[in-house]
Amino acid sequence: APAIAQTPDDEIVYLDLNGAVRVADRAWPAGSSQITWFSPRGGYTLLTLIDLDHDGDQEIAVARPSANGTSIDFYDPVVTGAIFDPNFVIGGIPWRYITTFGREGQPSLLAAGNLDNNV
Repeated sequence: APAIAQTPDDEIVYLDLNGAVRVADRAWPAGSSQITWFSPRGGYTLLTLIDLDHDGDQEIAVARPSANGTSIDFYDPVVTGAIFDPNFVIGGIPWRYITTFGREGQPSLLAAGNLDNNV
Protein backbone atom coordinates (compact mmCIF):
# COMPACT_ATOMS: atom_id res chain seq x y z
CA ALA A 1 0.00 0.00 0.00
CA PRO A 2 1.30 3.51 -0.70
CA ALA A 3 2.51 5.58 2.23
CA ILE A 4 0.15 8.27 3.43
CA ALA A 5 1.58 11.74 4.00
CA GLN A 6 1.62 12.75 7.65
CA THR A 7 0.21 16.17 6.79
CA PRO A 8 -1.11 17.53 3.49
CA ASP A 9 2.01 19.71 3.08
CA ASP A 10 4.65 16.94 3.44
CA GLU A 11 7.51 17.12 0.95
CA ILE A 12 9.16 14.35 -1.06
CA VAL A 13 12.94 14.10 -0.71
CA TYR A 14 14.86 12.14 -3.35
CA LEU A 15 18.18 11.74 -5.19
CA ASP A 16 18.15 12.82 -8.84
CA LEU A 17 20.09 11.09 -11.65
CA ASN A 18 23.26 13.03 -10.72
CA GLY A 19 23.00 12.05 -7.06
CA ALA A 20 21.91 15.53 -5.96
CA VAL A 21 19.25 15.81 -3.25
CA ARG A 22 16.00 17.43 -4.32
CA VAL A 23 12.89 18.37 -2.37
CA ALA A 24 9.56 18.21 -4.19
CA ASP A 25 6.87 20.25 -2.49
CA ARG A 26 3.55 19.47 -4.18
CA ALA A 27 1.26 21.24 -1.73
CA TRP A 28 1.94 24.04 0.73
CA PRO A 29 -0.30 25.96 3.12
CA ALA A 30 -1.68 29.33 2.09
CA GLY A 31 0.66 32.13 3.03
CA SER A 32 3.79 29.94 2.95
CA SER A 33 6.37 29.36 0.22
CA GLN A 34 6.87 26.29 -1.93
CA ILE A 35 10.07 24.47 -0.96
CA THR A 36 12.35 24.05 -4.00
CA TRP A 37 15.57 23.07 -2.21
CA PHE A 38 18.39 21.10 -3.85
CA SER A 39 21.83 20.14 -2.56
CA PRO A 40 24.87 22.15 -3.66
CA ARG A 41 26.63 18.97 -4.78
CA GLY A 42 25.79 15.62 -6.33
CA GLY A 43 27.30 12.16 -6.15
CA TYR A 44 25.17 11.00 -3.24
CA THR A 45 24.14 7.35 -3.23
CA LEU A 46 22.16 7.00 0.03
CA LEU A 47 19.63 9.25 1.78
CA THR A 48 17.70 9.27 5.04
CA LEU A 49 15.80 11.85 7.11
CA ILE A 50 16.24 12.62 10.80
CA ASP A 51 15.14 15.35 13.21
CA LEU A 52 18.75 16.01 14.15
CA ASP A 53 18.16 19.22 16.13
CA HIS A 54 14.79 18.20 17.64
CA ASP A 55 12.93 21.17 16.12
CA GLY A 56 10.10 19.05 14.72
CA ASP A 57 11.36 19.27 11.11
CA GLN A 58 13.39 16.61 9.34
CA GLU A 59 16.98 17.24 8.34
CA ILE A 60 18.60 15.38 5.43
CA ALA A 61 21.52 12.94 5.82
CA VAL A 62 23.16 11.79 2.58
CA ALA A 63 26.16 9.56 1.90
CA ARG A 64 28.68 9.81 -0.93
CA PRO A 65 31.85 7.88 -1.72
CA SER A 66 35.09 9.63 -0.74
CA ALA A 67 38.79 8.88 -1.11
CA ASN A 68 38.88 7.36 2.39
CA GLY A 69 35.50 5.61 2.40
CA THR A 70 32.23 7.49 2.80
CA SER A 71 31.27 11.07 3.66
CA ILE A 72 27.87 11.64 5.28
CA ASP A 73 26.63 15.22 4.85
CA PHE A 74 23.80 16.78 6.85
CA TYR A 75 21.55 19.58 5.57
CA ASP A 76 18.62 21.52 6.97
CA PRO A 77 16.62 22.52 3.87
CA VAL A 78 14.31 24.89 5.75
CA VAL A 79 15.79 27.18 8.40
CA THR A 80 13.29 29.01 10.54
CA GLY A 81 14.09 32.00 12.70
CA ALA A 82 15.51 35.43 12.14
CA ILE A 83 19.20 34.48 11.93
CA PHE A 84 20.42 32.84 8.70
CA ASP A 85 23.15 33.25 6.10
CA PRO A 86 21.76 35.25 3.14
CA ASN A 87 24.10 33.30 0.83
CA PHE A 88 22.14 30.12 1.60
CA VAL A 89 18.65 30.86 0.29
CA ILE A 90 16.84 28.85 -2.41
CA GLY A 91 13.39 29.88 -3.61
CA GLY A 92 13.21 32.51 -0.88
CA ILE A 93 13.73 29.93 1.89
CA PRO A 94 16.93 29.87 3.99
CA TRP A 95 18.78 26.56 4.37
CA ARG A 96 22.01 25.42 6.01
CA TYR A 97 24.76 22.85 5.73
CA ILE A 98 25.17 21.28 9.16
CA THR A 99 28.25 19.03 9.10
CA THR A 100 30.02 16.09 7.44
CA PHE A 101 31.07 12.82 9.07
CA GLY A 102 33.69 10.64 7.44
CA ARG A 103 33.50 6.85 7.75
CA GLU A 104 35.59 3.97 6.43
CA GLY A 105 34.07 1.61 3.87
CA GLN A 106 31.08 1.91 1.58
CA PRO A 107 27.76 1.28 3.38
CA SER A 108 24.84 -0.26 1.55
CA LEU A 109 22.28 1.35 3.88
CA LEU A 110 21.90 4.70 5.59
CA ALA A 111 19.27 4.83 8.35
CA ALA A 112 18.52 7.25 11.18
CA GLY A 113 16.47 7.19 14.30
CA ASN A 114 16.43 6.69 18.04
CA LEU A 115 17.88 3.21 18.40
CA ASP A 116 17.53 3.13 22.19
CA ASN A 117 14.87 5.13 24.06
CA ASN A 118 16.99 4.89 27.24
CA VAL A 119 19.89 6.88 25.78
